[in-house]
Amino acid sequence: MPYESHWFTTKDGVRMHYIDEGAGVPVVIVSGLLGWSFQFRNLVRYLLDDRHRVVVIDHVGFGLSDKPENYDYCLDAHIENLAEILMKHLQLPRFHLITHGMGGPVAIGFAVNHSDRLRRFVMLNCPSFPGVPFMPWLWMKRIPGLWKLRFGNSLSYIRKHLNEGTALPLPEPVVDGYLGPYLKPEDRIPWEKSMECFQEIRANYSYVRINEIALQMRLIDAIPTMIVGGEKDTIFYPQSHLRWQHVLPNALVLSFPKVGHYLLEDSPEEIIPMVGNFLG
Repeated sequence: MPYESHWFTTKDGVRMHYIDEGAGVPVVIVSGLLGWSFQFRNLVRYLLDDRHRVVVIDHVGFGLSDKPENYDYCLDAHIENLAEILMKHLQLPRFHLITHGMGGPVAIGFAVNHSDRLRRFVMLNCPSFPGVPFMPWLWMKRIPGLWKLRFGNSLSYIRKHLNEGTALPLPEPVVDGYLGPYLKPEDRIPWEKSMECFQEIRANYSYVRINEIALQMRLIDAIPTMIVGGEKDTIFYPQSHLRWQHVLPNALVLSFPKVGHYLLEDSPEEIIPMVGNFLG
């Protein structure tokens, strides 16, 4: 990333990485799990040229943030960290919020508690909930050994996830950029632990919290919201795209037939200006 790195130390003593560039109306970008600030490099450049202040957050355990092995990587921890860095550290008054993928539950969990701080909200290929299995393969975690056999804690799976997440193959330098923070096996432990927390099992705490947050989503329906989905996203589309139209009836819901999960890679020339225009 061609931008200066900043770190914030949470109340647990863990460092979160973020970038903070430009001046103007703030735009906060929250990545998904396995994503990090590198993913938004082209969007950041566009928003800076459009005279915004841009803040991009790496979740604890992801990107350039600390990756402690013994840490609570469940939904509430991610939400609390986001609130702490935005409200207490950066003390942003009002801002636009953009999120992608599994950053959606985190960003929405923050938004329902701080809706007065949001100007506009953009969700890029985020899962809708409740009722739609947004990670259909997580049932494998219930059978001992099957998860490791299918995915493992391996770099090859992350590379496979990237390859399947775009309609066209990514250039190798871009793949290297995505993989950079996850080259060591211990750097991939937070992803596995976070995924365990997001299993769709009713006894699971994160699953229960997601449903609690869903009941509060009416609190953000008044916020101008744009939801963008790629029809080649094999994880979240089409169920999530169709359900969002019912969950947030006032939102602008858009679908792109030739775009995969990493839609900012598949169609940056179309989607990035559209996001910028929506923010105004």
